[in-house]
Amino acid sequence: MKITDVKATTVKIPLEKVFSGSLYDVGFRCTIITSIETDEGVVSQSYSGDDRSTFEFQHELVTGPLRDVLIGEDPLRTEYLWEKMFNLAPNYTHDHGPRPVMRAIGAVDTSLWDLKGRILNTSVNNLIGGFAKSAPVVRFRYYEEGAGDEEIEQLLESKDNGFGGVKLKVGRASVAEDINRVKRIRQSLGDDFMIICDANEGWYLTEAIQFARETEQYELAWLEEPVRWHNAVENMRKVRESTITPVCAGQGENNKWGCWRLIENESVDVINVDASIAGGITEWQKIRSAAEIKGIKMGHHEEPHISVHLMSAIPNGTFVEVFEEFRDPAYHQMNKILPEISNGIIEVPNTPGLGLDFDYSFINKYRIL
Repeated sequence: MKITDVKATTVKIPLEKVFSGSLYDVGFRCTIITSIETDEGVVSQSYSGDDRSTFEFQHELVTGPLRDVLIGEDPLRTEYLWEKMFNLAPNYTHDHGPRPVMRAIGAVDTSLWDLKGRILNTSVNNLIGGFAKSAPVVRFRYYEEGAGDEEIEQLLESKDNGFGGVKLKVGRASVAEDINRVKRIRQSLGDDFMIICDANEGWYLTEAIQFARETEQYELAWLEEPVRWHNAVENMRKVRESTITPVCAGQGENNKWGCWRLIENESVDVINVDASIAGGITEWQKIRSAAEIKGIKMGHHEEPHISVHLMSAIPNGTFVEVFEEFRDPAYHQMNKILPEISNGIIEVPNTPGLGLDFDYSFINKYRIL
């Protein structure tokens, strides 16, 4: 079997409202849909990425140079094909930086894994280990005006709908306000409801340590990206040494070497590297193996259609993150069938590859490339 074509479609979906983290706002959802065709009629169907600035360049890479090096190749040779794509990176990183290049490689590599599953008639979960067939699942919460009691009501509804926890954005309000927000959620949702706090590099070191220490009593699952980007590797280690709360980072890394710095410096307890950002599932597996050796758990940033396979397939996986529909219409409306969620658990699709089946009327409505 040989690869005959690589195609991409980019969609940009406006959101109903603007969502805010510590240092950013989100007003639309953008993703690249990648399809790889073969001479035996098997075709992949995947999408990846939530980038809002370099998607046009990523699209060009996928349909241009990355496509060119894959034509005529055996699609099952994912490691070999990843190296072929990565060897092109220096031609583009000088002018564009590594992040969009690794995202483009990630889009194609993830589609190759979906294709491999379709060829072999098994799930990506099985291909990379098959440790379990389900994973814990949590909801996202952003800053919203007038949240207060309404936020609690929405989280109670999420719990009733099967979600076992929440990833809470912090770092935009004062430290005291964020601590009080965590307290209110813990008191209202109970001890069995997982709380993860994500500062998105919003705090200086002293603020991060204050928050970590004063929320220990609320037993956070972890504190994510607690410090500003400059000297983050060293300062996260200091936060980790100051608290019993686990520290998480990695979504900002776009390769295994960046993640290894976090591991080697003992800066994290959890690495939540995103396969869509860091070169795809092939690169992600190398990072998870390094993490396992050091006793570090793996998370995954966003992308539940991918992370449900990754988090469940390995012994050191954590949970799957799922946005509400109005924050991620691509996941909820572009996919015809979604994995079942109940009792804090999301089930792995029992279908080949990633198990995706797209609604192309939705894709065509929001297609920009």
